Amino acid sequence: MERVREWCAWLREQEVVKLLEGRKYEPEMPFLTRIHGLPVRGVMDLYEPTLPLLLDWKTGEQVRAEEYAPQVAIYLAALRALGRPAPDRAYLVYVAAQKVVEVREEPVGDLVADFVAAHRGEGAFPPAPGPACRHCEFRDACAANGVAVPAPS
Repeated sequence: MERVREWCAWLREQEVVKLLEGRKYEPEMPFLTRIHGLPVRGVMDLYEPTLPLLLDWKTGEQVRAEEYAPQVAIYLAALRALGRPAPDRAYLVYVAAQKVVEVREEPVGDLVADFVAAHRGEGAFPPAPGPACRHCEFRDACAANGVAVPAPS
């Protein structure tokens, strides 16, 4: 419990968190939209539309911002696709490591193209239909269920 108190005290002192004081932000904001013609769904950890500001919490000890840059890019593209104000950067807040890392937006076109290639069987992760498909949240958008994957726009 002491460690949690330490994290909370550290978090209250961070400039990006201080920006939220007195504002009505949206924690755990779910979204469903299309990016380059593909359906995308997720949950943003914290979004404040009037600044705008996007924070994504990380609990691991290791700071690996480059691994999360595609996630941030999708979130920012989703905000724009939804017609919501979007910053050109977001912040990864590593609570256990006590570090805040700014992540600049990167284009999602190549990311979408790689996803499409993989799901058309051209990549390393072609969909494999099976019993789990009945419970999969993405079955309505999956090529394994006969859904045509559109070409990137």
